[in-house]
Amino acid sequence: LDLNAFAAIGVSLHRAEDTALVNACILERDGELAKVLDAPPATMVQPPLPLITGGNKGKRERDARTLYCGNLRDSSGLAGFDDVDSHKVSAFFSGLLKQLPEYQAKYGTLPNPVKDVRLGDRKNFAFVEFWFEDLCATALEFNRCNFQGREIRVNRPAGFVEVPGMAKPMDVSMLKMSGVIPSGPPTATVAAVMDPARRAR
Repeated sequence: LDLNAFAAIGVSLHRAEDTALVNACILERDGELAKVLDAPPATMVQPPLPLITGGNKGKRERDARTLYCGNLRDSSGLAGFDDVDSHKVSAFFSGLLKQLPEYQAKYGTLPNPVKDVRLGDRKNFAFVEFWFEDLCATALEFNRCNFQGREIRVNRPAGFVEVPGMAKPMDVSMLKMSGVIPSGPPTATVAAVMDPARRAR
């Protein structure tokens, strides 16, 4: 304890009999007594350890919420370059998901199911991150859907490893019946492009 600090504020400090270690002091103020215990030296000089939140777990969860969306535009030239942006990609997935009754029942108050869109330099592909894993799993069903006149490719990013217990997609049968989702077996695979945000982690 800093005895000078106590004296400076006019507080009476009663030292313990053993002067080698001050275990406690009595502060007298406004007629009330308050007992302050002297903390062990190690506690006084050692900062608390940082909280470990499990970085690997957080990384896996983010990967499970992210998909690759390709063929957004023809990358061989500048045609359509200004027609593709993160807002339009976000609105595309959001619009399809919000048509699902299961989404409305579970996430009806969620303004936008898409958390983030990271476009490639040529805007011919994007990495789309959703707020929840089941939303991403459902969006994978939108492979080969029409985006601004182009049949897009929706896959998992390169390097993604599926683990047991991952969320299942919602029921998209109404979108298939209406022709929004092309008929036929799903062709989604792992994309040949790795998410730069994933490489940086």
